[in-house]
Amino acid sequence: MAAKKTKRPKIHSDTSPKNTIPVRSEAPSRPVSENPFAPQEEAPKPSVVPKRLKSGSLEMPEKEPEVARSHRIKMPPKPPRVKRGQGEVIKQ
Repeated sequence: MAAKKTKRPKIHSDTSPKNTIPVRSEAPSRPVSENPFAPQEEAPKPSVVPKRLKSGSLEMPEKEPEVARSHRIKMPPKPPRVKRGQGEVIKQ
């Protein structure tokens, strides 16, 4: 005889927030009465952009290469694939 399934509580109930926007922790920089869709005259720019424009070269910020290097999977380089009978087999 098959095992009897137990009733589990529904995960998606009416009390769960479905279409809610996550609330930002910091206060908005512009006043609430201003139209959010109006073009902003003084948009907050990241600190990297003025430095990059001053130097004149497209260099990445110091933080990003470390993150990319640490997340890269360390794999040994594969030897080039050689089909059977094509070329010489190099044994290392």
